[in-house]
Amino acid sequence: MRLKDRKEVKILVLIILLGLGLRLAGSALYPTWSGAEEGSHFFFIQYIGENKELPMIPLTEETLRSIYVESIHQPPLYYMTMAPFYNLVANQSNEAIVHFLRLFSVLLGTLCIPLTYFIAKKLSFGKNIAIASALFVALLPTNIIATSVLGNDALSWVFCTAAIYFCIAALQNKKALDLALAGLLIAAAILTKFNALSLLAIFIPTALILLFGGKENIAKRIIACLTPLLAVPIIFRNLALSGSIIPSHLRNMMVINWEWFVYYTTHLFPSFWLQEYAVATIPDVRYLFFAFYAAISLAAVVGFAKLLLDRDWGIKRKLTATILLLGVLLNLAGITYVNLSGWWPEGRWLYPTLSIIVIFFILGLQKFMKLIKQPKKAPYLIWFVLLTMLVLDIIVLVFHNTVLPDIVWAIPV
Repeated sequence: MRLKDRKEVKILVLIILLGLGLRLAGSALYPTWSGAEEGSHFFFIQYIGENKELPMIPLTEETLRSIYVESIHQPPLYYMTMAPFYNLVANQSNEAIVHFLRLFSVLLGTLCIPLTYFIAKKLSFGKNIAIASALFVALLPTNIIATSVLGNDALSWVFCTAAIYFCIAALQNKKALDLALAGLLIAAAILTKFNALSLLAIFIPTALILLFGGKENIAKRIIACLTPLLAVPIIFRNLALSGSIIPSHLRNMMVINWEWFVYYTTHLFPSFWLQEYAVATIPDVRYLFFAFYAAISLAAVVGFAKLLLDRDWGIKRKLTATILLLGVLLNLAGITYVNLSGWWPEGRWLYPTLSIIVIFFILGLQKFMKLIKQPKKAPYLIWFVLLTMLVLDIIVLVFHNTVLPDIVWAIPV
């Protein structure tokens, strides 16, 4: 996609630099091992770097509790990619190696900012929506934290966001190449982290539309439809490790009742915006932010539902939006399933579809303000939301050295 507006390009570059700066600051300031499972991610990379093979430690109820085995069931692409870089600095201390490898998370996380911008532009929602969406990703506190530490999230999110772009392109252009690229990116994302499976809810309807409605050679269309199957080998590795793709059967099932629902929802939603990961102890003022985000999120949902139901959008746009929404819903369903066997209501697990959520959130807020006869105030509300996230970002950085002493993921010896 070509960028013709120089002013728009400058704004996008400034947003990218802001996002990069915040992530670099977090990467430098956050204590080593304070990222989610940072110790186990490091062990996985270290093992491959030193042994030139994947760890094949059988997963049991006992070994799954070990910090060293916590990430063994994860797909290996990220760890295999990082292993050569680990070897470049293997003679340094573990802490220095972690901070070096964090830089790749920073760069990959920053890359999601322009990718989100291009998705909004591809959907023809205009410059303002595209800029606001990119800035939202740049400033989202949980995203900054997760892409400032060592872990496989950032690489997975880059693949997912790019795959969403090419799925949209395939829907619009009916080209097998776009679908094949989307499928390859989804396969790469699944080989990086399993929650990328949620994108199949976008890819499969797109593939069916192209398969039966495309005009290119049928063989090309069929091959393009099959590209995600390149991720299948990872299934056999995990079956060998624990007898299942995801070792949820090794954990006890939760008691599903009202208390479970309240805990799940009241932790998942706030953590989408700000999840500490032990990088800092955030003052209780954050609850005021969460209450505000809850109110505007409800308004955005109402506004977006109205967009899907009224005549503002044509059939093609509604179809595309519905298909993209399926990915978000499957993503949410996957998180819910995982929380049936343990407490992991982590908002970052929604980030494979973050670009969609952000764009629809902003569109929904804009529509809601029209519904209450205040359309001119919509930009001010959106900018205020972005400002509150910047305030939280600063608070996290300021309090980075007030880490809780009982970090749940142990520090490697």
